[in-house]
Amino acid sequence: MATAHSLGRQSQEQLRIYLQPRSGDSEPWWLNTVLLAYGTLLVCWVSQWSRSTEFFIITVATASVFNLQFWTVADVRNSALNFQPDCSFIREGKPLEEWLWLLLDESASVRIHAGEVLQAMEWGMPSAHTDFEDMAEMPDVESQSPRFAAHLKEVVGGADFDSAQFVEKLGAFKLACSRDWNQRVRKTCTQTSVRDGKYHRIAERLLTTINSTTDSDEKGTAESRLAKLNAAYWRGGCDVDNNIFQGAEAAAASGFAANRVFDLLDQELLAAPSVLEALLSESQLRHQALSAIERIGPASAQFADRLINDIDRQLDEDNASHWFDGAGALGSVGRDNPAIVQRMIDRLTHDSSIIRCSAASVLEHIGLSVCDRHEEICNLLLSLLDNDEDCCAAVLALASVGRDFAAVRNRVLMLAQPREAKLRTYADYEDTQYDLTMQERGVAISAMKYLTSYPEECVPVLVEALDSFEEYDPDHGYHGPHARVADVVAMFGESASAAVVPLANHLQDDPDEMPSSILEALASIGPAASAAIPALHDLRERFSEYFSDETELFDKSDNPVGWTIQQIEGTPEE
Repeated sequence: MATAHSLGRQSQEQLRIYLQPRSGDSEPWWLNTVLLAYGTLLVCWVSQWSRSTEFFIITVATASVFNLQFWTVADVRNSALNFQPDCSFIREGKPLEEWLWLLLDESASVRIHAGEVLQAMEWGMPSAHTDFEDMAEMPDVESQSPRFAAHLKEVVGGADFDSAQFVEKLGAFKLACSRDWNQRVRKTCTQTSVRDGKYHRIAERLLTTINSTTDSDEKGTAESRLAKLNAAYWRGGCDVDNNIFQGAEAAAASGFAANRVFDLLDQELLAAPSVLEALLSESQLRHQALSAIERIGPASAQFADRLINDIDRQLDEDNASHWFDGAGALGSVGRDNPAIVQRMIDRLTHDSSIIRCSAASVLEHIGLSVCDRHEEICNLLLSLLDNDEDCCAAVLALASVGRDFAAVRNRVLMLAQPREAKLRTYADYEDTQYDLTMQERGVAISAMKYLTSYPEECVPVLVEALDSFEEYDPDHGYHGPHARVADVVAMFGESASAAVVPLANHLQDDPDEMPSSILEALASIGPAASAAIPALHDLRERFSEYFSDETELFDKSDNPVGWTIQQIEGTPEE
């Protein structure tokens, strides 16, 4: 266990318990019998009520054969049931505090049930198993979730709560879930490798026969065998995955709830800092530890040395990236910290581009809180813009740290505008070229999110980019055309009113794609985007078969076009 040494002794023992096989978690023999008997009596009542003897016989037979444990009053579906939202933090007579400890119980069945209860608390539902169709009214999750988070932090941070022990047990459980999942993945890969080898050997022989034989019967037989082989291969793959991952708590309610609880805590996690240290060393959980440190901010300065060492250790890695994964965490810790700021400045002149880019990324997240060393840092960053490897990281840091310098803004805006193409080849794919200028433009456009105090300078550049910028990053293609530009326009709010008509002109660029980012930008502009209303109505008509207009208030996810129009024109109540 590579990281268990940094946990406390009690948590190491807890980790061992969580990793044990769960054979002892099966229900007692009598419980199944009681549940079945109770279910049978319930079915008798239902059948008498429905006056259907056949219904009674068929249902009891089915329950007997499959030993269905879910025959309880809560699980008998009845269209007349109308449950009310439950926003309380006391369930089954137990407060949130007790359920948090039960989430980390030694019994998997107890942990899973506690996870379901905690999920229901956050959603404002009577139970995690309650169907939304059985609700008399939908819970207000947007309000309930912050209430749950606030109460959770209040409980864990309370004077009477053993937060150190809780955080250590929570960390041990997360480590156990991660390692159990990884072990299952490795087992799947091993089994899949064996199956793949066997499949390819048989398939190659059949394909050789199909492509070489002139005998129609022989070819038909080979094609039939190949079809059966393919069907067996895919069916077998599903069976392997289902068998191996069945029972994994990482994908159960307890695993989800543990992750959610961890992600809602911040300074409370410092009660057991060894947990964050352990998670930083666990590849599958490192991102959660980094996010926690970023949430905590300067109070987690004890991790600064570790994170800076992570920057320097990149030189020893074979496939080190120019983007440091801990930049957000170290940047949050380093705000107004002279020692950390100095150590990043020192690395801006390092011989390695990897170190220089990592330092620039950290400074981007530190932003304006660089201990009055803005001008010095900006001069160093400006010198990196002419280096192909450093430019992208440098321009983001430059816009963040030097946003109030006119010369810096001019340089960022210049990089965002059309320029002569700079064709480059990939190191591992010499036959493939890319345009470095377009990449520099894309990063400079994204960097304008730091310049929202200067709309008169930025909005015209963004409007022009709607027509001339060609997206190269698939990650910016999930929310419709022109997503990168529209996302930045949205950050300017109503001060981006000059972009309304150009945005509206691009609403139907892709007939098969919902322009979600453009809609978000128009909604953020608000009433000043009224010129886009005709184009929005045309768009709504085109997608009318997918969205309902029966309600007066539109939900953003259910009807994004109607919601956007509503943000511009106002709701009926207004």
